[in-house]
Amino acid sequence: MNKSIIVLVLLIVFCKKTYAQNDPNLILGKEDESELSFHVYDSLVIKKDYLKLEEVKNDTPENLMRSILSASSQEWIDYNTLGGSIKSSKRKEDYFVKIKQMSIDKNYIKLIHKVSLLINNTPTEIIKFYFKQENTKDVSGCYVLQKVNDRWYKVSNNTTSNLSIIVMRLKTNVLIELFSGKTSNILTKELYNAINSGGYMDLSKLENIFFSWYSPVKKNEKLNLFIDSKTW
Repeated sequence: MNKSIIVLVLLIVFCKKTYAQNDPNLILGKEDESELSFHVYDSLVIKKDYLKLEEVKNDTPENLMRSILSASSQEWIDYNTLGGSIKSSKRKEDYFVKIKQMSIDKNYIKLIHKVSLLINNTPTEIIKFYFKQENTKDVSGCYVLQKVNDRWYKVSNNTTSNLSIIVMRLKTNVLIELFSGKTSNILTKELYNAINSGGYMDLSKLENIFFSWYSPVKKNEKLNLFIDSKTW
């Protein structure tokens, strides 16, 4: 299935609450309205296609994902990261040895869906994926990517932003129903009505409701319905 949905969202409060203002490697938005696009990938598999850094352009989010998986040196990781060596995660040499020896066909990323929006006029994408590794269970993940000067970068944070957690944990079909407003499920419809008003989706309301399912008491009915069982 290859599907895209565009909705208007309220970024009021949300951006300030989710992204720390003193983090220079993430370009922030002001309190504003924005257009959000939700896209479902059609079985797009990302493999370790690059052998050396000189081959990399990072001209699309998907090519950046290829570069992230292919990165076999600290310099390469720095290149992929917004903020460069100051903000990049640091790896030891044994990690790079494993990357170089990793089977291309048995270790790869499957892209699931992504959210695209502008933050302070900067193109931003949040991509959910499964990392399929040889002899291990699939690992779910979600990267925040931003485009600066015609090149895409991975945003490196100490903690995953709340929005990326939501994008990663919610099932794809649930996000489709929330963004389109088309659902026959009573609980999904209740959630849709709670976060939408005046033609806009309020992401801060979605955030508050989402985390209320986990604390102070877990709401298992909601978790079983909305949450992807493969995610952490």
